[in-house]
Amino acid sequence: MRSFVVAKVIIVNQNNEILLLRRSKTDTRRPGQWDLPGGWVDEGEEVGAAAVREAQEEAGINLTAPRLIFAMSEVSDDSDSGTWIAFTERVTKTPAVQLSFEHDAFEWVPIAQVLSKMEYHRWQKMLQYIVANKLLQADNDANA
Repeated sequence: MRSFVVAKVIIVNQNNEILLLRRSKTDTRRPGQWDLPGGWVDEGEEVGAAAVREAQEEAGINLTAPRLIFAMSEVSDDSDSGTWIAFTERVTKTPAVQLSFEHDAFEWVPIAQVLSKMEYHRWQKMLQYIVANKLLQADNDANA
């Protein structure tokens, strides 16, 4: 059994839309599914730095101060020990998106519609918790 950590980032624009990336049809895990920017945390890498790196690599977006809003650990589908961590950052202007080879499309989706686009059960669980607890709303309050 191995351990791994995945860092994702929920990027929210000025219209309260979240950036979703569609995984390439050739992706080995969940091809064609909508996802959030993010991925594996490298050995010795700080988790927040991994979220920033992944947003740059996958979407060409430079983040400055992502805020930790969710974490869960459980046994993965292949019996490994996994930890999934989510950050959020609100951008004041919708940035241009430059997709990597890992994704073939992107959309800015209203927060209320994001759950209907997500198929992966862990992201659904995470987003349900975040929406129910108004954790993205806290960004609005902090910036008001």
